[in-house]
Order: sequence, then structure tokens, then C-alpha cells
Amino acid sequence: KYLCDKIDPSEVTILFQKTNSEKVFDSLKKMGFEKFQSLKHLEKYRIAPDLEIFVYAHRHLDSSLGIIYKGNNKILNINDTELNDNDCKKILSEFGSFPILLNQFSIAGFEGVYDKKILHNQKTEVIKKTIRHHKMLRADITIPFASFMYFCCHDNKFLNSFSNTIFDFKEAFDKQNMKYAIIKLNSDKIPLDKINKVDDSEYFKELYFEKPHKMLKS
Repeated sequence: KYLCDKIDPSEVTILFQKTNSEKVFDSLKKMGFEKFQSLKHLEKYRIAPDLEIFVYAHRHLDSSLGIIYKGNNKILNINDTELNDNDCKKILSEFGSFPILLNQFSIAGFEGVYDKKILHNQKTEVIKKTIRHHKMLRADITIPFASFMYFCCHDNKFLNSFSNTIFDFKEAFDKQNMKYAIIKLNSDKIPLDKINKVDDSEYFKELYFEKPHKMLKS
């Protein structure tokens, strides 16, 4: 409802990966949206004169989004897609490397098995996964943008004890001497034209906190 209050649904085209897209589209039709396009796995789509995208469909619903601007790879949004080594190799062989990866840095859900050892392993594996993605996809920089959340329901609050903070991510990447950027809240937009050599970009600012926020450390 919030979206429909802010925009005219008839002027929007919804893009979604082909897997399960019909169910998603059926739900959005009830909100007034009319235009839809299913995106096939690994197929490029031009959505503006200088802008192409593709999805790497994974499992029943997850997908990564690649952004290509003026023929150059710019950003790969992995989010919480469980890309394994073979997935990374496939993306490299089909499209090449991407200078910027967007990734999660902590657990995002619960599979119903409350075992402290298993949950701790899942916690550490998320960070290890971001490191593998950075190396295998030959990224210049990783932006840890997904996982700034706090579990607050009575049946999931215990997960906060097994969450990574942005400081855990920073420590792991520092040990690997790998580049990352922590984007400030309410920061300026980053023009795609400026994403060339990330190391020299004035638009990427690392943000170091003097002390952790209470909620992040809960």
C-alpha cells in the first residue's frame, strides 16, 4: 500500500527472476501493478540506453543482480544468495569480474534447529563466504550492506547472540588485506560514471566507529 500511495503502478514495470515469477506477479496485480517482465537466468536485459542487467537465479527464489553500464561491469548485488564456488566460476566465465560486490555480513534467518554449535558455525560461515566471493569474483571492493537488523520477536530474539556486526566483517577483511567500503547512512548517490577505478573514487568513504552501537552488539 505504501508503494501505491507514492507511485502510479500503471507506470511501473516489475522485473523479477523467472523462477516463481508468476506467483509474485499475481500478488502484485492485486496492488494495482500491470506491467511485468520475467528475467531468465544469465540473460542480459537492456533497461536504458546505457544500462543492462542480468540475474543469476539460485534455488527456488534467490538471485544475484548484475549491473552493466556502457558495456562495463559495475556492480554485482549478491545480498544473501548462497553462491558457491561453481556459481562464482559460472558468473566469471559468462560476464567476467565485477569491481563492486554488495553482500550480507550476518545471518538473516533461522532453519528451526536450535543448536549453539550449528548457529555459531553459520555465523562464521557468512563472513567466510563474503571473503570467498571477493576473491573468486576478483572484486576490487565489497560493500557489506545487508544485515543491519535486530531480531526482536520472542521466537527469534536469541539469534542476536549469533549475529555478526559490521566490526566482525571489518576485522575479517582487514586480516585478508581486502578492500571494503562501509557506506554512511544518508550518503550521497554514487554516479555510475564515477565507478571506474574504485581505489581512487572520492565517492567511497570508509566509516569507522569509535565504539559499537548498543543494538549492533546485542
